[in-house]
Amino acid sequence: MILDTVLSVIDSQGIINDPKIEYLIMTSFSAGYGGVREILKSENYYNK
Repeated sequence: MILDTVLSVIDSQGIINDPKIEYLIMTSFSAGYGGVREILKSENYYNK
């Protein structure tokens, strides 16, 4: 999952020690709303 990759890079580069994603905010414009809707259909992403 891309979020795991982001956390790994942030940690390995010493930017933040033991980083965690507490909230995930998504936004889009126009036709991008369809993409956001599809992502949020997944319970795993929706719960974040």
